[in-house]
Amino acid sequence: MIMTGVATYSWNAVAHGSMGIESANANMMGGGLIGLALSFVIAFKPHMAAVLAMLFAICEGLMLGAISAVYQYAVYPDIVLHAVLLTVGVSLSMFLSWRFGIIEAHCGRDHLRGCGWPRAGNDPARLRLGAGGIAGPELRLCDR
Repeated sequence: MIMTGVATYSWNAVAHGSMGIESANANMMGGGLIGLALSFVIAFKPHMAAVLAMLFAICEGLMLGAISAVYQYAVYPDIVLHAVLLTVGVSLSMFLSWRFGIIEAHCGRDHLRGCGWPRAGNDPARLRLGAGGIAGPELRLCDR
C-alpha cells in the first residue's frame, strides 16, 4: 500500500507537469539505487528488515511511478495499461488454475538439503522452480 501510494504520487507529479522529465529521471535513479542498497542491507541483516521495509517500499514507489509515467507519456502510449492488464490476467489465470486443481503448489523440505540440479524422480509431470532446485516451491501438474 505504501509503494502504491508513493507510485501514484510520483505518477501524478509527472502527469500534471509539476515534475519534469529530469526530476522523474532523478526519482528513478535515486529510488532505484537507494532501493538496491536497502535490499542488500535487508538481505544481509534480516533483523533490520522490519524497519527498512517501509523505506524500501517508498524508494520502489518513487522509481516505479516515475518510470511508468515517463514510458507512458514520452515513449510508448498505453504501455502501462497493457502491463497492468496482462499482470492481472496472468495472476488471475494462475489463481484459477490452482483453484480448479489444474496445478498444485507444494513447498517440500527436500530443497533445503542441497539436492543439486532439479530431478523429476518418478513423477515426469513435476517441475521444480528455484535456483537449481535448491530453493523455491514445487509446481505439480495434476492428473485429474
